[in-house]
Amino acid sequence: RPLMPNNTTHRAATIQRVRLGAGKDGKLIAIGHESLSGNLPGGGPEIAAAQTELLYAGANRLNLTRLATLDLPEGNAMRAPGEASGMMALEVAMDELAEKLGMDPVELRIINDTQVVPSDPGRGSGTDPQGASGNQGPQKPASRPFSTRELVQCLRTGADRFGWKERDPKPGARRDGNWLIGMGMASAIRGAPIIPAGARVTLDGKGMVTVESNMTDMGTGSYTIIGQTTAEMMGLPLDRIIVKLADTRFPEAFGGGGQAGAATATAGVYAACVKLREAVATSLGFNSGDVEFADGEVRSGNRRVPLAGAAKAGPITAEDKMEYGDLSKRYEQQTFGAHFCEVGVDAWTGEIRIR
Repeated sequence: RPLMPNNTTHRAATIQRVRLGAGKDGKLIAIGHESLSGNLPGGGPEIAAAQTELLYAGANRLNLTRLATLDLPEGNAMRAPGEASGMMALEVAMDELAEKLGMDPVELRIINDTQVVPSDPGRGSGTDPQGASGNQGPQKPASRPFSTRELVQCLRTGADRFGWKERDPKPGARRDGNWLIGMGMASAIRGAPIIPAGARVTLDGKGMVTVESNMTDMGTGSYTIIGQTTAEMMGLPLDRIIVKLADTRFPEAFGGGGQAGAATATAGVYAACVKLREAVATSLGFNSGDVEFADGEVRSGNRRVPLAGAAKAGPITAEDKMEYGDLSKRYEQQTFGAHFCEVGVDAWTGEIRIR
């Protein structure tokens, strides 16, 4: 086993330098994150500093990624390439800053939230707590906003559910026998790429709906979520849905990877189901704009018809795809979260356990 990670691709080691500067109010003034990694000739760097461009507001920024050519086993993308190693460095630095400021780590992150891409602040925004204001001279183009950004909600909800207010920030203040007990937290960010994807859905005379997509399922639950999406759209229980995947004869989807599979595949299924709903409504003589699909029925006003009735004369098939135009140019697409944990460290052995 030791030879397997040594002689195959692995996550590249990094040397990182993080520098943060803030006012007494905790608002970041300067953010610097440098990352150095190595790879074979022609290989790419570990993008450990990339998320720092997007996570926290701050006017003065330095973000550098450097690559050294090394005659060593190849470094390549592993789960959460870049974020897994880079976020640890950034978030540890944020905790150290919170300690120096005498601030709660959660509150420090909240006051440095931003609704626009912080590495390109433009002329600022009324929803950006650190956006520019007043007469700033020649106006820059408007900043690119996030499509949605609920980091603050994640931090507050997580803190409330975890019991963060019970935390004693003094190291070593809480013990359980030989165990020193502490609480910690960190923000989370991961890209949310949008990629066109399609699907085909068919309603038969028995009221069963078959959905087809060349999406894959590596054990991540694609069959389940595609079935759930179809069931919700068509107003059916999950056991009335047949999901068929991983066939090149089916409409194209992105596949699994890069945190794109679930969102893109289900969006394609949604688009196909919208078209199927329209076909069903037309078949039953309904106005497609005011029908409800629920409990295996199609409803409009006082009229209710079993969904299967639309396919009495034969199966109804609809195919469509979800496309996004220039959405990714107009909005930054990211997902956000917050980690909270309680950790025990054995005072004698240094053993660490997540409790």
